[in-house]
Amino acid sequence: MANDNVDYKEALLEAQKVGIAESDPSLDVLGYDTASKIIILSNVLMNSDLKLEDLKINGIEEVRLDNIEKAKVRGNKIKLIGKVYKKDNLVKGYVTPIEIDENHPLYCVDYKNKGIYYKTDTLGDISIIGGASGTMNAAASILRDIILLRGV
Repeated sequence: MANDNVDYKEALLEAQKVGIAESDPSLDVLGYDTASKIIILSNVLMNSDLKLEDLKINGIEEVRLDNIEKAKVRGNKIKLIGKVYKKDNLVKGYVTPIEIDENHPLYCVDYKNKGIYYKTDTLGDISIIGGASGTMNAAASILRDIILLRGV
């Protein structure tokens, strides 16, 4: 939407055509795919027991082209962000579209790329960006997981 100045439906159709979005994109669009990923990461890395019902989840379905254009005028982008954090010894989190500026580590994550940004107590800030999405990448990931599970 942001790069091509097209509305949500056009952007979704194009994303499906190039293999970024699923034929049924509801889990991505509604924020549940992002939520599932941050739950897995927080449960492993933060030793938490987070569940979907523990998160406030807002997807991108309410983001309009005019929201994106206004952000662009300010030099910003709107990204679907999943965040987990500790507060009062409890792990909490959310998924929601957020306007970020060019100094944010995830600002440059576009198209098929993914990104993750960690703020750590001991190592400082860590950003990992890459891992293009697509059907071949998904198939390769599934095959890798099967091999690891089977110990082949």
